[in-house]
Amino acid sequence: MSAVPAPKIGAGGALIALVVGGTLAAAGLGMILVALLAIAGDGEDVAIFALTGLVVLALGIGLVCLSSGRERRAAALRPYLGFTAVTLAWLSAAVAGAIPFLLTGTFSNPIDAFFEAMSGFTTTGATLLEDFNQPDAVFWWRSLMQYLGGIGIVVLVVAIAPVSGTGIQRAFYAEVSGVTADRLTPRIIDTAKILAGIYGVLTAIAFTAYVATGMNAFDGLNHTMTTVATGGFS
Repeated sequence: MSAVPAPKIGAGGALIALVVGGTLAAAGLGMILVALLAIAGDGEDVAIFALTGLVVLALGIGLVCLSSGRERRAAALRPYLGFTAVTLAWLSAAVAGAIPFLLTGTFSNPIDAFFEAMSGFTTTGATLLEDFNQPDAVFWWRSLMQYLGGIGIVVLVVAIAPVSGTGIQRAFYAEVSGVTADRLTPRIIDTAKILAGIYGVLTAIAFTAYVATGMNAFDGLNHTMTTVATGGFS
């Protein structure tokens, strides 16, 4: 029996599937991390974040697998596709990020949950949350969304660079405002590593400062993630 050929989605679809899939995979891993952190805390809503994270991760990997190398290379020649891919990636991340809010009962209105997630990933800082008597997992997720959003380009590069070819440059310039033909370094991946290093150093400094001034580890790490990302959730 011959193998069933993979569906053809075209050059534009290939790049979009790759970027959206990589972003969703990163969001799914973030939810799984939240579940692990919640186990060490109050233990509430662990199953919700773990299962949702696995589903989102699987969806992201599936989208990445839809795109072929040849189609991605063709898409790399079309500058507008990078902007389209990044826009759809963050919209998809916000939709996925809203799901735990709904399943945990943090928000009953899907629009409110989407607003909270979009505000988190874009590090806007606006919130609709009124009841702050929430499980640890909810606070971890709100903080982690901002942390991932603040270093979004690194998440994007790490998620899709190994299989993206030159198409990653289009997504890079769409995500990083003010960057045109002049690159920070000759290679996009090198630039991502530099940004990740700076982000990591700032994270370590902020966490150390919070703990040194008497804040417990839970509050310190949550405040660190929102501070470094300049997000505002607290």
